[in-house]
Amino acid sequence: MILITGATGFLGKEVLGRLLVRGATDKIFTLVRKTKEREAQSELEIQREILLSIFPEEEASKYQDKLQVIFGDIKEENFGIGLGSFQELAAKTDAVYHLAAVTNLGSSLIEARENNLQGTLNVLSFCHASKENQARKSPIKLFHVSTA
Repeated sequence: MILITGATGFLGKEVLGRLLVRGATDKIFTLVRKTKEREAQSELEIQREILLSIFPEEEASKYQDKLQVIFGDIKEENFGIGLGSFQELAAKTDAVYHLAAVTNLGSSLIEARENNLQGTLNVLSFCHASKENQARKSPIKLFHVSTA
């Protein structure tokens, strides 16, 4: 299983699309921040929105069972999904593609640090949480993309 952060961004959509087409795994989870614009949307509606931003409608439907959206935030401890869910997700994950970041170089330093530094530290904690699972044979692979 793969976890992708930043799947709603330009690079994230590109990576997600390629992983889905390649059949890299049976299931891909993507962590999506709940914003004011997404307040009324369900995880299934966001999933459909993401898939339609990558593929034509006929092709997008092929991948509905492979992609699952989880509302959370990399800036928050345990991604804001609760410790139990955080640990359960970590136990199932084989690889993380950490692509979420503030890329606007005009952003405040505080916002950039919260997302780019604290977010990355929280992703590393996620990878470490899986290591604490005694049944796990290998650590989570981490693929990380960063900005300036």
